[in-house]
Amino acid sequence: MNRFFKPASLLCIALGISWLFAGAAFADREATHQKIIQQFGGTVSDQKLTGYVDRVGQTLARVSDMPNVKYRFTVLDSPMVNAFALPEGDIYVTRGLLSLANSEAELAGVLGHEIAHVTDSHSSGRQARSIGLSILSTVLGIATESKAVADLTQMLGSGYIASYSRDQEFEADKLGIKFIRRAGYFPGAQGDFLYSLQRETELAKKKAGVTGRGDPFGGFFASHPNTADRVERAHLQAKKAEQRQIEAGVTSPRQARNEYLSVIDGLVFGDSAEQGFVEEQRFSHPILRLTFKVPAGFQLHNQSDAVVAGGPNGNRIRFDMIERSNYNSPTDYIRREWGKNLRLIKLGNTRVNGMDAAVGVARVRQNNKSTLYRLVALRGDQGQYYRFAFADPQETNHHVMSETVSSFRRLSPKEASKLRPKRIQVVQVRNNRSHEYFAKKMRVEKVPLDLFRVLNGLQPGQPLTKGQRVKIVAH
Repeated sequence: MNRFFKPASLLCIALGISWLFAGAAFADREATHQKIIQQFGGTVSDQKLTGYVDRVGQTLARVSDMPNVKYRFTVLDSPMVNAFALPEGDIYVTRGLLSLANSEAELAGVLGHEIAHVTDSHSSGRQARSIGLSILSTVLGIATESKAVADLTQMLGSGYIASYSRDQEFEADKLGIKFIRRAGYFPGAQGDFLYSLQRETELAKKKAGVTGRGDPFGGFFASHPNTADRVERAHLQAKKAEQRQIEAGVTSPRQARNEYLSVIDGLVFGDSAEQGFVEEQRFSHPILRLTFKVPAGFQLHNQSDAVVAGGPNGNRIRFDMIERSNYNSPTDYIRREWGKNLRLIKLGNTRVNGMDAAVGVARVRQNNKSTLYRLVALRGDQGQYYRFAFADPQETNHHVMSETVSSFRRLSPKEASKLRPKRIQVVQVRNNRSHEYFAKKMRVEKVPLDLFRVLNGLQPGQPLTKGQRVKIVAH
């Protein structure tokens, strides 16, 4: 959750984006670009890294089918593993995706794929139809009763960008491989990275206890559909591209693994201090100095504008903060501002760990289904409001609210100082080092061995060689 997020203004921002994307032609590319950055929590400030990504992207752009497009490559400060393109040539990759790649050639494969979506004109209609509405669906705004509380399942699922079709993905893979072949990169890198993405998504679902197909976390496969034969097709196309390189005299296509690893060494992994940290069921923010815990069975997800959680029986939680309000009383704040367009069936005062608070209850009917919402506003000592919204479709889980809200408290300066981000650390393999050896050095709570293998593109039993460089997650 971004430290400077102001929920009261987000609806205006989202409406602006919806207007900007109302047609295929954009009135203000720069304004749109800035709003995308804001929605994803800002950009990575490391100029060495961002310059590197831009150089790789511009190299591919020059050999693309539309080299005259003014491409711009942006690294978003988001732990989400994702990349997407907008029609006018703005291409975005997240630092979460960069932490997963293992070579410059793999990065080139991602950027080539996104350039292909621009050159093949897939983006225009798709963006116009969806991005504004998708961002609007994440707003916990109060517009009308039916839209008073957004469907929180959207926050954990579809993300910002609508899905490409299966055929569009195959075509973008094919064009992307053509572009990286023209640029002198190893064509097989695109299929290798697609396989890593597939493994990363499965690992994320395993950690969250989620089953089934798709990508429920708003990541790459939420907007780039994965199919069983996509990786296989990419490798077959890469073989043809490699043969063309050989015929052209290119016998050692560029992979640049060590160069790439040197650039991402030290990259923040997961949440940053500005966004706060999720550890299991607990969220803690070292700058805002606050913490709370959700009940067992809920999966926390940190977004740029809020912290959301999904749990059993369709239960959802959303937490955010508003820095200022005209109302000093939490009950007045809910009645007259936050919930003014809701038909509140209950509203009352309470205290939470020394803070004045209020709880409002409303029943909202959406799509012929009734959902009970509990809104909790806690007033901080500087006049800010901390806000929890609980969606309870079954109307049986009052304990979710009580457990979560009662756990909310301020952190001491000492506690806050101990919260530090995790980072990618590149280390060199010595003699007789195993996967298990490096897994013990991973500063993660769940499945460290699986994560070590996925981060490094390794299979169980695949030997490590002396001098090889690998990624671990460290503080």
